[in-house]
Amino acid sequence: MRPGDVYVLNAPYNGGTHLPDITVITPVFDDAPVPPGNQRDILFFVASRGHHADIGGTTPGSMPPDSRSIDEEGVVIDDELLVEAGRFREAEMRALLVSGRWPARDPDQNIADLRAQVAANETGARELRKLVADVGLDVVHAYMRHVQDNAEEQVRRVIDALRDGEFAYEMDDGSIIRVAIRIDRVARSAVIDFAGTSPQHRGNFNAPPAVAKAAVLYVFRTLVDDDIPPTPAA
Repeated sequence: MRPGDVYVLNAPYNGGTHLPDITVITPVFDDAPVPPGNQRDILFFVASRGHHADIGGTTPGSMPPDSRSIDEEGVVIDDELLVEAGRFREAEMRALLVSGRWPARDPDQNIADLRAQVAANETGARELRKLVADVGLDVVHAYMRHVQDNAEEQVRRVIDALRDGEFAYEMDDGSIIRVAIRIDRVARSAVIDFAGTSPQHRGNFNAPPAVAKAAVLYVFRTLVDDDIPPTPAA
């Protein structure tokens, strides 16, 4: 990674959700001069996720109800370099968007949306740099840790009030989702176990690990009474 680089992905297998949700990630580097041959430190990452109107697939909108493979839902973007040293790689992205058996239907709109996401990230990076200039990097990092530590403690308080349980829910097609929760009172932690859930569905009603973890985190977030900011998992 170098200053001016930006990355893009939508692959559900590597942190994405479904293909229309495209994530753009920008590393934020230290602006301090470095000796020749050395690389600047990455201070932060900023990201934006946008739901694109279409990314290809067998139906407009990239959400075919009868899809059986990921390619039928559209173009998979798996950790591509979107901006290289400040240059927006438009030709390369257009080539990717029109690749595959069912390409994106309106690459012009995708490119415009991706440019907007890059700009959103740059705004976030600029504001972070301003904050560092005002109060110092150590203070910014400390308060970021405070936010995460507070969120952790709020969730542990929720866990303190929970008890062991097991639940099952049958879907319309007969598939069953089973979940068990086991509470460790000493560690103030919980284990969420989906053992016994039906195997992979032959269609598109499946959740990769990133989605399953996000769903679990969301449930715990809804159980927190206090008003806390959304916090990524450490």
